[in-house]
Amino acid sequence: MLIDRPSIKQASRILMRETRPSVYPVTLLYLVIVTVIQTIISVLSGVTTFYQNVFTYANMNAVLTYEDLLNLIPRPGLVSEILIVALALTLAIVSAGYQFYCLKVSRRIPGSYRDVVSGFNSLGKVAAIAVLQAVFIFLWSMLFVIPGIIAAYRYRMSYYILYDHPDMRAIDCIRASKRMMQGNKWTLFTLHLSFLGWMILSFIISIFLEALVRFSFPILEIYITPYMGITEANFYNALLLYEQQRTSGTPSGPGVF
Repeated sequence: MLIDRPSIKQASRILMRETRPSVYPVTLLYLVIVTVIQTIISVLSGVTTFYQNVFTYANMNAVLTYEDLLNLIPRPGLVSEILIVALALTLAIVSAGYQFYCLKVSRRIPGSYRDVVSGFNSLGKVAAIAVLQAVFIFLWSMLFVIPGIIAAYRYRMSYYILYDHPDMRAIDCIRASKRMMQGNKWTLFTLHLSFLGWMILSFIISIFLEALVRFSFPILEIYITPYMGITEANFYNALLLYEQQRTSGTPSGPGVF
C-alpha cells in the first residue's frame, strides 16, 4: 500500500490544531499517568536503587566486578512482583485508551479527558491483548531482536481493531492485525522512523533538564506523542480504506493516504 507520508503527517498536524478540547492537555494527563506508573514500577523493581548504587560506585572510582554487579541486581519480593505486573497491565490499558483517543481525533469524533482511561471500559479484552502481544513478541524475540520487532509491528493494529469491533475476542483482534499488516509492516516502520529527529531532540532536552534541575519530564513529548499517535491512527484508517477499495474492486493510488 502506498502512503504519501508528508500528506498524512500534515493532516495529523491540522487535526492537532483544530481538535477541541485541545490534544495537548489530554496528552499531558496521559503522560503524567504514564510517568507516575513507570516511576512506581522502577521503585518497586529496585531499578532506581540499582542505578543509584552503580552511580555511587562510579563516583568512588571503584572497579565493579561481576560478583558486585550480581549483588547489586534488585530482587523484588512476591508482593512487589504482583504489584509490578498489575501496574504494567494498567500501563498497557492506559496506552490503549490513548490509542482510542487518537483514533477518535483522526476521525473528527469529539473526545474528552476520560478517553485516556477508556481502555478500562474493555478491561478484560485490552488486558488479554496486552498479554498475548507480550507473549508472542517475547517468543519471536528469542530467535533474535529483528523477529521481535517484526512481531511488534505485526500486532500493532490490535487495539484499533478492538475499538472498531468491541465484540471481537482478543485473539481475533491479534489475528486481524496480523492479516492487516501483511505487506505493510515496513511502511509503518518507515513512518515511525520519520519521527526520529523529534525523538532525539526530546531525549537531548530530557538529559539537559536532568543535569540542570535533577528532574526530567518529557516536555517535548506533549507535542510528539499526539503527533505520532494521530498519524498512526490515520495509517490505520488508510489500511481500512485500502481494504475496502481492494474488496470492492475500486482502483486506488497514492494520495493523502
